[in-house]
Formats: sequence, structure tokens, C-alpha cells
Amino acid sequence: MGQVHAQSLPKDPIGGKPPAGSKASVADLDYQVKYQRAFETVLWSMPAVAIYSFTHATKGVGGADNTILAYSKPAEANLETLTANNVTPYITALTDLSKGPVVLEIPAETDKASLYGQIVDHWQLSIADVGPSGVDEGKGGKLLLTPPGYEKEICNPPKNPQRL
Repeated sequence: MGQVHAQSLPKDPIGGKPPAGSKASVADLDYQVKYQRAFETVLWSMPAVAIYSFTHATKGVGGADNTILAYSKPAEANLETLTANNVTPYITALTDLSKGPVVLEIPAETDKASLYGQIVDHWQLSIADVGPSGVDEGKGGKLLLTPPGYEKEICNPPKNPQRL
């Protein structure tokens, strides 16, 4: 390869020039800033909105805290969830730990089936994985879920729970 001289480089900015006679304006910049902030707000809120949707749907079918919903078939487009696929059988349950601790019993894996899942907060940040790659290592067990900073005595605690 030979040398490249500055005179041989394109004089226009990459991507071309703005249309002739156009001028950048404060209004354009203000619009772009507002648009970008609105877009970032949508992205930021998506996990919480999805959990809210599950909560609303659970109540819509008569469920309440600790109601387990098992979908009768894999997800289709009308499920209205953000990241579902069409091969995974979904189970969801919601609980409000501000009302007190909850015991979650995880079934042990068998030669025919195993449960892979996550316990997440309202921002869908993972608290624990369950199943063969999770805290129970596929052996099943009882998980004691407590609110942050919970110090009260647990009434009728399960035998040997994992506390989360």
C-alpha cells in the first residue's frame, strides 16, 4: 500500500452533507433530547411494566398473591409478554413480601422433567435461579423468601429452608 495524502481524502463528512440551506437549531436539538429521554424511559421501564402486566393478568383471572399460573401451551403472539418464546412452557407466580415471608417449594428434578426458573424482583433482577443450575441443584427444596432487612421471628418455619 502506498501513502495516502490528505488532498485525496473526501472533503464531505462521512454520510454526506445536510440539505442545502438547512441550519441546526435549538428547537431541533431540544426535540432530539426529549425524544431520546422518552425512548430511554421506555427501555428503562420495560421490566417493571412486564411484571405489572403479569400482576394485572393474575388478578384478571381471579388470582392473588402466591397464585401460580401455568400456561396451558407455549406462548403465542397474543400472550403480550416481552421475551417469551414459542417452545417453553411458562409458569409464573407473584408475591408481595411486604405482607410477610413466603415459602416457595421447588420440586426435585426427575428423569422425565425438571423445573428451570428464576426468582426476580419487580425490575426482573435475578434473586436466585432454581432447578438443576439453581440454588437447589435440581434436588428441590423449600426457599424462604423474606423482605429486605426482615428480622422478625418466622412462625412455623420449614425444616432446613434456604433463606433468600
